[in-house]
Amino acid sequence: MNTPVPFRDLDLPLLRLFDTLFRTGQLTRAADEIGVTQSAASQALARLRRGFSDPLFLRSRAGMTPTPMARLLAPQIRHLLASIDAMIQQALTFDPATSDRLFRVAFALVDETGLLSPILSRLQAHAPALRLQAISTTFEEAEAQLTSGAFDLMLSYAPPAADRLSAELVLDAPSRVIARHGHPRIDGRLTAAQFFAERHITLALTAEQRMHISRLFDPVGQDRDVLLEVSHHGAIPFLVAQSDALALLPEWQVRSEFFRNMLQVLPVPFELPTLQLYASWHEAVSGDPGHAWLRAALLDALAGMQPHRP
Repeated sequence: MNTPVPFRDLDLPLLRLFDTLFRTGQLTRAADEIGVTQSAASQALARLRRGFSDPLFLRSRAGMTPTPMARLLAPQIRHLLASIDAMIQQALTFDPATSDRLFRVAFALVDETGLLSPILSRLQAHAPALRLQAISTTFEEAEAQLTSGAFDLMLSYAPPAADRLSAELVLDAPSRVIARHGHPRIDGRLTAAQFFAERHITLALTAEQRMHISRLFDPVGQDRDVLLEVSHHGAIPFLVAQSDALALLPEWQVRSEFFRNMLQVLPVPFELPTLQLYASWHEAVSGDPGHAWLRAALLDALAGMQPHRP
């Protein structure tokens, strides 16, 4: 009695041979179509026969005649191969107009406020079914998840250091000082002396986080009088609007009319490095058409946010 071949051995080439042989009825022709020798095709047919415990195809004057078992299997195998071909074709092509693919984007110590609006506008115009998941996390966690493939993209203030991660600069913009309208000492103008005389709201950073972005937010040359530290950038404008404290934020976060109606947005009254925003991804997805489209759409959307220097 023949012992069936384990299912894991019924691989794609075997199923393609079955389908081609069923269609052509000639082993030689089937071998030519799938690009193997007749000897290899004969060995593959023998494996199929063992796997299904059935001769499957019998020699006759008309060629290789399928058995009842083969006729039963044929439409199922044809459907399976068509599904696999469609899946491969979908992976090799990308139509933003119809794709409902989900992309996970990590914001590593970067606030989504002001950045997601132009990106969403681009998606709604060109990829209405596409979905984004924005995840706020630390730089270290985002880098690890990007390496593992759990995240598709990372936006951060520094390029990643891990191997096989690619990065591109997408924004290079200044910081701004914000103060509430009606501030008792600041009204449209700000000097360095005033800046350091006021209390401040800042982002709370761990020692590891400071290694990545302290040079961007804390290179002011002297200590600030910190009233409050918060865990997320997004809370800062609302807290500043309800207090006499000042804060430093990326220009893109406070460029909307909503924030400018709520706050005074002022140039930093001393030299401060610009904020450089990087988009990073794993090199394994560089050739993915959907991923390439998303990166291009993101770069194009954020290019419109590149501000003019004051």
